[in-house]
Amino acid sequence: MKRILVVAAGIVVLVVVVALVVPFFLPKDTIKRQIVSQVETATGWRLRLDGSVGLSLLPSFSLSARDVGLSGEAGADGVEFAKVEEIDFGLSLTALVGGTVRITGITLHKPQILLETDAAGRTSWAPRRTLSDLIEESLAVDGGDMTLPPAPGQRTDRPAAPASSVAADEAGSDLADLMRRVQVDELTIVDGTVSFADKRSGSAVSLQSINTSFFLPSAEEAATLEGSLVWQGTTFDLEAELGAPLALAENKPSEVTAQISGDFGTATLSGTIAAEPLGGTLRVGLSGGALDKALAAFGVSAQGAGDIGAYKIAATADLSPQRIAIEDLSASAAGSKLTGRLVADTGKAEPVVAASLAIDTIALDRFGFGGGDPATDRIEAIDLDLSLDGLSRPATAKGGLTWNGERFALVASAAPEPLLAGKPAAINASLSGSHLKLGAKGTASLGGAFDGRLSFETANLRDLLAWTGNPLPPGDGLKRFAASGRIEAGPQRIGFSDASLALDGTSGTGKGEIVLDGAVPRITATLALDQLVLDPYLGGEGSAGGGNGGKAGSVNGGAKSAGGWSREAIDFSALKAVDADLALSAKSIRWDDLKIDKSRLTVAITGGKLRAGLDPLSLYQGVANGVVNIDGTQSVPAVTASLDLNGLEAHPFLTDIADFRALHGKAAITFDLAASGASQAALASSLSGKALVKFTKGSIRGINIPQMVRNLSVATLLGWGKNDDAQATDFNELSANFVVDKGVATTSDLNLVGPLVRVSGGGKTDIGQRTLDWRVEPKIVASLEGKEASDDMVGLGVPVVIRGPWDKPQIYPDIAGILENPGDAYKKLQSVSGGLLDLVKKNPGKAVQETVKQLGGGIDINKVMDGEVDDEAVLKTIEQGFKVAPNLFGLGKKKKKD
Repeated sequence: MKRILVVAAGIVVLVVVVALVVPFFLPKDTIKRQIVSQVETATGWRLRLDGSVGLSLLPSFSLSARDVGLSGEAGADGVEFAKVEEIDFGLSLTALVGGTVRITGITLHKPQILLETDAAGRTSWAPRRTLSDLIEESLAVDGGDMTLPPAPGQRTDRPAAPASSVAADEAGSDLADLMRRVQVDELTIVDGTVSFADKRSGSAVSLQSINTSFFLPSAEEAATLEGSLVWQGTTFDLEAELGAPLALAENKPSEVTAQISGDFGTATLSGTIAAEPLGGTLRVGLSGGALDKALAAFGVSAQGAGDIGAYKIAATADLSPQRIAIEDLSASAAGSKLTGRLVADTGKAEPVVAASLAIDTIALDRFGFGGGDPATDRIEAIDLDLSLDGLSRPATAKGGLTWNGERFALVASAAPEPLLAGKPAAINASLSGSHLKLGAKGTASLGGAFDGRLSFETANLRDLLAWTGNPLPPGDGLKRFAASGRIEAGPQRIGFSDASLALDGTSGTGKGEIVLDGAVPRITATLALDQLVLDPYLGGEGSAGGGNGGKAGSVNGGAKSAGGWSREAIDFSALKAVDADLALSAKSIRWDDLKIDKSRLTVAITGGKLRAGLDPLSLYQGVANGVVNIDGTQSVPAVTASLDLNGLEAHPFLTDIADFRALHGKAAITFDLAASGASQAALASSLSGKALVKFTKGSIRGINIPQMVRNLSVATLLGWGKNDDAQATDFNELSANFVVDKGVATTSDLNLVGPLVRVSGGGKTDIGQRTLDWRVEPKIVASLEGKEASDDMVGLGVPVVIRGPWDKPQIYPDIAGILENPGDAYKKLQSVSGGLLDLVKKNPGKAVQETVKQLGGGIDINKVMDGEVDDEAVLKTIEQGFKVAPNLFGLGKKKKKD
């Protein structure tokens, strides 16, 4: 510090002497050459003086020069570290006669100072040679010695110390002596610029529009500074006062005060400082009405924090060459208060810093991280121990914090040197509690950028969301969640690669990006999953918390579900929270009992609407192609699906999707359907569209149509309600076209072709109610000799009704048809052999008769055959056998006609 002051003072004295003596003997060009030569000799800098030089003696001595530049060691490549458009210099002749050099004013117009360090570490202001004997050379004129007049009160019995001794002896008394003899009334800078640049780190700082005035009336009076400058677009007003500059030069303490103010607030400094050794005690403060403006003034963005409001920072700094201690540190802003202390050991080559900080609370809702529960909006009781062993080594922080009543452990480290230089720095951090664990390892910058690996893990995502005040509807899914991968994050974009994730039973890898520059996040990703389990998210069995997922039983006697389709609400509103373009591949997909093998999907989500393209899906040894659309923009979701399924194994597919176990064979299903509703039940009941189903080379289990027709028994009259797993009806083809309206699928072209049977007909399937109402016409081969299909088909003579819940329907012949033409029905029944008629006639055993009595209400079946029992008795018997309402078959109507 003192050396710089000595150099500056020497230059001033040199200019003064040259200005006094030379003008009287030399022309201006010679003056310019002499000034350039003397300055370059004295300082080691190269002086460029391209403009005009003006001299004046009246009313006072003044010197002016235009277009002046200085360059140092880096000047070989043309870099000038100082340029000024014009210098005006004034000197008091009367003071000079009195023995004092009094500079009435120095004004620099538009000075530009560039303090640059190049890639090799050279500085732009380094002199071209080492400074030595600065004062002696600066006072030497034309090879002679010149001494300054004695200061007032100075002893004259010995000559004044030559200026060369000032350069040789850097003691405080020499500087103080120089200050007594050289006074600067005012130093003014008009529209100046100072730039700092380090090409090694890429850091740069620029101070612009510098307009300041420095006043030093005398060495014994206070020196003052006032003015303004602009940094990063913010104007700073400056005021400073050094109470005793002469005492400071004599290595004594001096009072100092300073204030910097602007839109950001006000920074203050007061206390005492000393130059040799450097030290002092200072009280510093920073306060203002808007913390976000203060942060912006220092290049830190507070975007998203809203109006943070007033802030205040205060601390006491004890300074010495070996130690810097920040005591009584306190800061408050946004409802938070920080206290602590910091001690830096500066006696080593690299400083060692230790700090202890405590924060009572942090209001997360001010930064856009608020949760559903106000208790989650605040982080409290933050205690951190900081350690810094030099700027080149990682700084560490250890401690804890309390969030929503839970204590978290925090461990972090970061390299401070690159951070301070504005470059990314290596970081390693972890935060762990009972609900979650977070980890980050990579590089980060103060601007919020991150490049490295992140990890997140929770044992129960559902519990975590509930703990943060964002509970989900009841369910069993969304539990264990873990994700990790390489992240490249900036203010508006988060890219991820080499990512792995696991949620419930779903796991896989992926890459993509999240863009945050719109109203909602936009995700583009490619995901490869081992298994995608949809139960927790689409209302499958896994999310129902018990039961069989709302599915019914089967045709072969499975128990009917009490609930049918699930009525649990399905909420697609989350589709409005994000836009996405996803390419998804999975080795398997599972929804409830539905199983899908290796598959590819493309999913696009825009404005709350989802479109999923199957590309294709492999399921149940077949393939599926098509498109599914979900509209989540309305209060009642809407779904459309156009699918083509081919080559599926019918039995496992229908068992898993609807618990319908009767059909076996290969299935081809094409449908174009639409539905709307907020639950499975509502969607099923609103289905509309068209569908085509075709089954080949299969069978209907639980029923043997040829045998039922051939082996006619009492059950023929009362319905084949009991199904036998051992029975089956084989077919070559079973097909039907359906029209679906309001959840009811209707067909009139059912066609079943088998080796021994033909069935045609139609009916309705109520998908919402899970019921059947079908009427079919079966025909069978008249003889069982041989297995081949025959054109010699014999029909039952009446349609067969299939009616009831699809897990356990009743199957029986149309009784009304039998009664309309009993003779014809009898002949056809008899023609298909065996059966009830021959059995009763040939061997009316006790067991048969007992069965007839139990089911037929005591009617003698033989009398029915012989026509001795009237129709009304038969109808009454049938009503009792089926337990149907009286008069269902028109009982008593014939009497009215008679």
